[in-house]
Amino acid sequence: MKVPRLRVLGPAVWRIVEGLGMVLLALLVATTLLQVLSRYVLSKPLDWTEEAARYLFVWVAMLGAGMAARDRVHFFVDLLLERMPPGLVRGVAALTGIVASVFLLAISWAAFELALSNGVQDSPVLTIPMSIPYFAIPVGLALMALFAIGDTVQVIRGSRLRARSGIHEDEEPPLSTAQP
Repeated sequence: MKVPRLRVLGPAVWRIVEGLGMVLLALLVATTLLQVLSRYVLSKPLDWTEEAARYLFVWVAMLGAGMAARDRVHFFVDLLLERMPPGLVRGVAALTGIVASVFLLAISWAAFELALSNGVQDSPVLTIPMSIPYFAIPVGLALMALFAIGDTVQVIRGSRLRARSGIHEDEEPPLSTAQP
């Protein structure tokens, strides 16, 4: 049985995004901790920690927004959808998915062009090209667009979407290993 490349490639890319997010979050925590320790314990603040933490935070936030889009956990008001007939719900969901996808792609492209144009400017302390922190925005928006397109295609095909919690209504939620 031949497996489509996209289905094989998708999880691999997703593991890279999750891994990058975890590494950047760990670096953000370490940088912030180093900033607090150098400022209040050593009384000699490091110049670069505040700027590095700011840029790491932008990357973590934008990757997190893309991850939230994949898991369908962004804020969503479905008050009107609950009161519509099922056939109309599908049409409205498809239309809003198309509009959201087009909007995210357009904004992502504009953010990509902005990031490229900021490559000539260096950050004040780290002296890295400002395109590095700016590229977080098109990456996060592109991830959101990718998952919005995938959900829209599922709606148009008539497939059921995952529930907002990330599972179907008829599936059992995963068992938690956390103790109450």
